Amino acid sequence: MIASIRKCKLFRGVESGIIGARTPEFRVRNVKAGGLIFRAGTRGQHLYVIESGKVGVRASTAAGKSMVIETLTSGEVFGELDIVDGARRAADTFALTKCRLILIPRKTFLSMLQGSRKLERNLLRMVTGRLREGIRAIARLEDEHVSSTRARLRRFESLMDAAYLVHSSLNLRTLLSIILDTAVERVNAGRGTLYLIDEEKHELCSRVVTGSKSIDIRLALGEGIAGHVARTGEVVNLADAYSDPRFNPEVDRVSGYVSRTMLCMPLTNRRGATIGVVQLLNKSAGRFDHEDETYIAALSVHAATAIENARLAERMIGEERLSAVGRMAGAIVHDIKNPLNVLRLSAEFIAGKSADPEVGHVTGIMINQIDRFDSMAQEILEFSRGTTSLKIGTVGVGEIVRTVEDIYAAELKKKGVSLRRRLGFSGEVEVDFDKIVRCLQNIIGNALDVIPRGGRIGITTGRRGPFFRIDVTDNGPGIPEEIVSRIFEPFVTRKKRDGTGLGLAIVKKIVRDHGGTVEVASTRGKGTKLSLFLPVKARG
Repeated sequence: MIASIRKCKLFRGVESGIIGARTPEFRVRNVKAGGLIFRAGTRGQHLYVIESGKVGVRASTAAGKSMVIETLTSGEVFGELDIVDGARRAADTFALTKCRLILIPRKTFLSMLQGSRKLERNLLRMVTGRLREGIRAIARLEDEHVSSTRARLRRFESLMDAAYLVHSSLNLRTLLSIILDTAVERVNAGRGTLYLIDEEKHELCSRVVTGSKSIDIRLALGEGIAGHVARTGEVVNLADAYSDPRFNPEVDRVSGYVSRTMLCMPLTNRRGATIGVVQLLNKSAGRFDHEDETYIAALSVHAATAIENARLAERMIGEERLSAVGRMAGAIVHDIKNPLNVLRLSAEFIAGKSADPEVGHVTGIMINQIDRFDSMAQEILEFSRGTTSLKIGTVGVGEIVRTVEDIYAAELKKKGVSLRRRLGFSGEVEVDFDKIVRCLQNIIGNALDVIPRGGRIGITTGRRGPFFRIDVTDNGPGIPEEIVSRIFEPFVTRKKRDGTGLGLAIVKKIVRDHGGTVEVASTRGKGTKLSLFLPVKARG
C-alpha cells in the first residue's frame, strides 16, 4: 500500500514519516466494473487513490444530458476538492474497469497536509493542472457543441429541401421517383426500392427502383425484410443483409446486384398508419447509423403526406374523366338509340321475310352487333357511375368460349391470327353471360391490336375449388414494364390510337362484381396472359 501511495504524484517527495505514521488509518476498497464509487451531491469523507484500474468522472448538463468529463488511471487521485473546501460532490464517479482504491479519511489527509509543505505544493500543482485541463475540456465541448449544432442545421436544411422536393409533384409515379432518389442521395446509399402497400391484395408492390432497370417485386405482408417492416412498423438496420434469415437473395440474383448494408423503414402517414416501405442498400462508407434513421423517419412523414395527396389528386382527376366519359356515352346512346332500334327492327323484318340461310346469318350478325354496341355503351355508363347491374343465369363455360370465337372469327381470319382453345372445364356456371363475354372481348380485342400477322391467341379453362378459371394468352410483344402494374386502372393504355383506356378497368369491375379476381402476367417480347377467376355459383 505504501509503495502505491509513493508512486502517486500527489505524494511524490512527501516525507516518509508523514505517510508512514498515517498508513494504519488508510483502507482499501475494491469496485467492480461499472460500480458507482460516489454520487454527486454527497459529502466528501475520503480522498481516493487509484491503486489499479480506471475511474470515470461523470457530470450532468442543465439539459439533463450525462457525459464523462474525465478519465483517471492508476496513480491518480480524486475527491480532493471536496476534502479541501467541504462542499458537496460536483460529479458522479464510477469504475470503468475493475478497480482497487486506497481511501484516506478526510481528517487524516488534512492533518497530513498541515504537516507537509511538499504535499501542499503537490496539491496546488494538481488542482491548477486539473483546472487548466478543465478549461481545455470546456473549450473542446464547446467546439463539439458548435459542430453538432451546425450539423443539425445542415440536416434540417437538407430535410426542408427534401420536403419541398417531395411536395413538388402530384403525379404519383414522378413523386415516388423523387422520394426514393432524395432518400438515396441524402443518406449516401448505393441503391433503393420504394414499396407501397396494396390494401386490396395485402401485398407490397415495388413502384420504383433506383440504380437499374425497374424490377417488379411483389411481397406478401410479412414476407422478407420489407414485408416484415410493413406488417410490424419496425426499423431494420443491418450491417450484413445476408446474415438475416428474412433476407431474400432472389432479387440480387435477378438484378446482379449484391446487397451488403441495409436500412429498411416504414412510410408512416400522419395517422400513424404504414402506407409503404423504403429500403436502402449499401451505404457508401460504413453502415447506416442513427442519424440516417432519424432523417428517413422525418422524410417519410412528408413523403407519406405527398403520396396521399397525389393519390387523392389522381382519384379526383379520374372521377372527373369518368364523369365526362359517362356524360358522353349517355349523349351518344340518347342520340342514336332510335336509329339503332330502327336498324334492329329492320334486320328482324328482313330475317322474317326470307327463308334464305345466308340472309338469316347476315341479319343475325347485324342484330348481334347492334346489341353489342348497346351493351358496350351501357357498360361504360355503369362504370362511370360506379353502379352494378348483373343478370345472373346458368350457362356452360364452353358456350361462353364458342360465342367469343364466333364474334371474332372474321377478324381473326382477316388478320391471320389463330385462336386455340383448351377446355379443361366446360361445365355450367352462374354468371352474367353477356358481361363475361364482354370481358373476353375486351381482352382479345387488346391482343389483336398488338399481335403481328401469324400470331396466336389461346383460351384455356379450368376449375379450382369453388372457382373456375379462364386464361387468355397471346404471343404478342407483352405489356410495357412501366404500365403492367397499372393495367387495370382507368385510362391506362398502350398508346392505342382508338382506345379509351377503360377496357381492362371494366373487365376488373365486372369480375369483382361477380366476386372474382383478375390477374395479369406479361413478358416483354414473349406475350401476355390474363386470367379471370370467377365463382362457379353466384353469390346468394
